[in-house]
Amino acid sequence: SRTILATVWNEPMSDHEITRTTLMQLDHQASNASASESYSLNFVGQGWQERVGESLESNELGTGTLAINESIDGGSVSILMSLSTVWLNESTVGVDLQSQIFEMHGNGTLQLLTDNDGMNIDVSAQIVNSYIVRNWIAGVVEEKLRLEASGNLSLDSTEGGDTITADGALSLLLLETHDVGGERVLENTQFQATADMVIDSSDSHMTLDVDQ
Repeated sequence: SRTILATVWNEPMSDHEITRTTLMQLDHQASNASASESYSLNFVGQGWQERVGESLESNELGTGTLAINESIDGGSVSILMSLSTVWLNESTVGVDLQSQIFEMHGNGTLQLLTDNDGMNIDVSAQIVNSYIVRNWIAGVVEEKLRLEASGNLSLDSTEGGDTITADGALSLLLLETHDVGGERVLENTQFQATADMVIDSSDSHMTLDVDQ
C-alpha cells in the first residue's frame, strides 16, 4: 500500500527553466506468505526543472531519512539512515510520469537477526558507507542497496547436546541486494569479525578465539 499526499500548484505549461524545491514522503509495504518488507523515504531537495513542449525534466539535490524493514523465514533486518546526499531525477511527458530515479548516500544503524536450524545470530552495527538507488521507469521498480558497517555480533546454538556461544567485534559487514519488479536478483552478505567462542558438551568445555 502507498499513501500519497497531493497538493495543487500552477505548473507552467509553456517552455521554461526554473528552480524548484520538493518535500516528499514515499512509503511502501509488501508481503507474501513467507516475507514482508516496508520502507519510508523522506526527502527535501532543491534544483531546477526544464520544460520543452510536452517533456518536463527535473533534477534536485537534497537530504533525507530512510527506514527499511525486511523479514523472511528465519531472519529480519532493520535499517535506519540519515541521508547526507540524495539525487532525484524525474522525467514527465504531458501529465504522465515516465521515470523517477533516486540515488542516496548516508550513514546510520543496522540490526540483523537470524534464526536458522537452532543457530541464532544477532548483529548490531553502524553503517559507515552506503550506496542506495531506487528507480521507477515505465512502471517497473528497481532497487539496489550496498552497505558497509561495523559493530558487534553474538551467536548461540544448541545441537546434539552441544551448546555454542560467541561474542565479538564485527570489523566489516557488507550487505548487497538488488530487486527488479519485486523479485530479488542478488543477495550477498559478507563479514569479517573476531570473537570469543565457548563450546560446551556433556563431557567437555572449550574456549576459542575466532578470526573470521
